[in-house]
Amino acid sequence: RLRDELVYISLAQASMAYCKTVEDGRALARVLVRVLEHIYYKTDAVYSATVRIHVEMTKKAREEAAAAKEEAMKAAEGADETDPDAPVVLPEPEWFKVDMLETTMPETVSAFAKQLAATIYKLGDERTK
Repeated sequence: RLRDELVYISLAQASMAYCKTVEDGRALARVLVRVLEHIYYKTDAVYSATVRIHVEMTKKAREEAAAAKEEAMKAAEGADETDPDAPVVLPEPEWFKVDMLETTMPETVSAFAKQLAATIYKLGDERTK
């Protein structure tokens, strides 16, 4: 299903962001190989639909996060600290940030595959290449 693609893309992007933060090029190359295997047989029409839906969902997630943050700020200002029934506002988990979801992706499958292959050959070990 096309909607399941978004979960996979987001998970792959989160994995790539983690590998970049810990500076593990070999692990990043392995993640990129999985992404390349996933998109290799997709047509341009399916890929462009996936990209379009991904951009829309990312924009929606950012808007919801901004609205929730604004609402939490308003609730924190108006809440009485002695009120035991006041809702507890938990901070956003450190392992997931909406900002780590990328909204720019290449327009065609071949361009994306070339970009992935170049990075894999640059960072990967002999087995990954």
